[in-house]
Amino acid sequence: MEIAKACFENNADALYKAFSKALLKGNAYAFKELSDRAYGRLKEKLAVDVGPYRDMSNEDIEARIKELARELGVTPALPARRRPSFAKKFLILIGFRG
Repeated sequence: MEIAKACFENNADALYKAFSKALLKGNAYAFKELSDRAYGRLKEKLAVDVGPYRDMSNEDIEARIKELARELGVTPALPARRRPSFAKKFLILIGFRG
């Protein structure tokens, strides 16, 4: 414990730069751990209901996205065969780096 404490206390500038770099790269784990330590853990949990899309397959969701895009007159940014799956889009959205 003494050695760990000394490492933190004697390398404040280097640690600040390393943690800042991790945060700016979008490291969700670093963000969670640092924010929990800086501001405390959230006491309130948030439950998200995905409504009618909860039981749909990725293919059904992709079809619904295409349908909505047609209705809105929007062209997808990537060709259909190159678009990531819904699951991958979700993982990107939440910042998962696996």
